[in-house]
Amino acid sequence: MTLLHRASEKRSLPLMESLGVDTVRERLDEVERLIAGKKVPGPGFFVSFIRSPDDYRLPPARQQVAVRTQAAPPRLLEAESDPDQAARERFASLSAIERAQETVRSLRVVYGNRLDAGEYRKLGDVLEVEALDASLLRAEAARALTMGTCDNQVALLRVQLATFS
Repeated sequence: MTLLHRASEKRSLPLMESLGVDTVRERLDEVERLIAGKKVPGPGFFVSFIRSPDDYRLPPARQQVAVRTQAAPPRLLEAESDPDQAARERFASLSAIERAQETVRSLRVVYGNRLDAGEYRKLGDVLEVEALDASLLRAEAARALTMGTCDNQVALLRVQLATFS
């Protein structure tokens, strides 16, 4: 066995002589399992662990809890539904007028002053009679916002609004 993780010969040889090479190897294996995936500590830590490993081990009661915690698969939140689905269901349950008002509010947030007050009013009127699909307009606005194409989407919306008198 080489020196204990960069520990000096002066510190490692007496440990191997007093505890035995096999014990030192077992304790090194144990400490490496404990620090797996973590920042590797300095050589003093390894020497300290080999000298008194019980100082670093979990008490038996906590060890069992830790083992149980690790062994149990993560639970999925089954009771909690998809928040987007809940929002779609709530939106669908609104009256046509409420859907129109909420859609206009949402589009004002996304498009801001790209449309003027008259265009938003006309949009609300068209949505109230369900001549345009409010859900589709909201989805297109969200996509335009994420893609950075709000100006293009507003131009298309203006063309759609122009077909209504």
